[in-house]
Amino acid sequence: MEKLNAQEKDKLLKRMRRYYRIGLRTNRDWIKRAKQGYAFYFGDQWDAADRRKCESENRPALTVNKIFPVINTVSGIKRKNKQDFKVYPFKGSNQNWAQVYTTLLKDTADDAESEWETAAMFDDGIISGKGWVGLDVDYSEDPLQGDLTLERLSPFEVLEDGRDKHYNLNKGAEFVIRLKRMTKQELQDEFPDVKLDNVSYDDLAEAYGLPDASTVETEDYPEEEAYFAEHEGEGDEEEESRKLWVKQCWWKSKEYFNLLINTTTDEVRRVTDKDGIEYAKYLVDTYPDKYDFLEHQRVNNMHVTTWIGNKLLDHRDDPLQGCCKFPLVRFCAYYMEGFNIGMVDNLVDPQQEHNKRRSQVLHHLNSTANSGWIGDDDALADWSVLEDFGSKPGIIIKKRPGKVTANHSCSRITRSFGHVRTAR
Repeated sequence: MEKLNAQEKDKLLKRMRRYYRIGLRTNRDWIKRAKQGYAFYFGDQWDAADRRKCESENRPALTVNKIFPVINTVSGIKRKNKQDFKVYPFKGSNQNWAQVYTTLLKDTADDAESEWETAAMFDDGIISGKGWVGLDVDYSEDPLQGDLTLERLSPFEVLEDGRDKHYNLNKGAEFVIRLKRMTKQELQDEFPDVKLDNVSYDDLAEAYGLPDASTVETEDYPEEEAYFAEHEGEGDEEEESRKLWVKQCWWKSKEYFNLLINTTTDEVRRVTDKDGIEYAKYLVDTYPDKYDFLEHQRVNNMHVTTWIGNKLLDHRDDPLQGCCKFPLVRFCAYYMEGFNIGMVDNLVDPQQEHNKRRSQVLHHLNSTANSGWIGDDDALADWSVLEDFGSKPGIIIKKRPGKVTANHSCSRITRSFGHVRTAR
């Protein structure tokens, strides 16, 4: 963690909380549509009020899920026609080196199980409109070099800068925030130098990731509570329900740097200290055909900040050592001018119409086949027989002379002609 004084920490936290609210506000419309997309994919396709009304009237509420096989078919086509990695030599580079890089890239992708993770990202994209994968380096098994990991992330746990209208977030987005749920013990293990005495499991502002009203930023965003309440779930185990929302923000800033450029490999190194500047100038003077030195250049600088509530957990400048690409990659099924949709969005209305139409047809059939009977109290010796078999085709009914017994559906039709059809 970078060394920061109290004033710098407060300023940094204020910036992070502003990013966080921007992310929620600019993704509010998508969050609503994405929840509906997953619900329809898994078969929850009835409005709660409509379903309750059908139940109260003893009417069927059928769900004939047409969306599920459509999405699975498209997902299967993608998996069957997967694309492979290949490196091509650029600007007359060596073909042998391109083949070596291709082999290394494929081996790394296999170790990270990228095929399965990217397939899951694709499924998220066509269902909800957005899918995410996160890149990281895991040092648990290889403390020296580390292992490159690629992981599918829940689209509900990533908030990007929705103000940017580019599909590629690296072109104009200022930040991308990843939300993670961690227990207090997990927080202590990952951030041993941070005192977590003030973090409480019972603090709703922490548990739901809500902004603390005690700060000077008092804007109210009611959609936040609904957003995070969706992920709390019902019937969670005690340990799971005690997890807190931790936010990790990758963000960029424009800063001035001295750059040492290897013109042979296009490698760029940032030089900050006085000794480094002098050494860089020495290399340029000694090898003018190989090195170039640019002073006071304004370029992007990547930062990563992790916090929970009003407590800063970690902050690092230039964590990727000169790389200014977000390690969180987004896939959108359909995207234009900042608006994205999945395949499910345009299937919602046809699916609802199909469910209600089939339910209505079944209701009419049930009403016709079991429409009921009318008759005098003493018309039959045993009404229970009619109750059990009244809707059977070809039923024979014996009645007492001079009494009336009629099928209710028939009576509705024949009364319009001025008489009642009775069973003889």
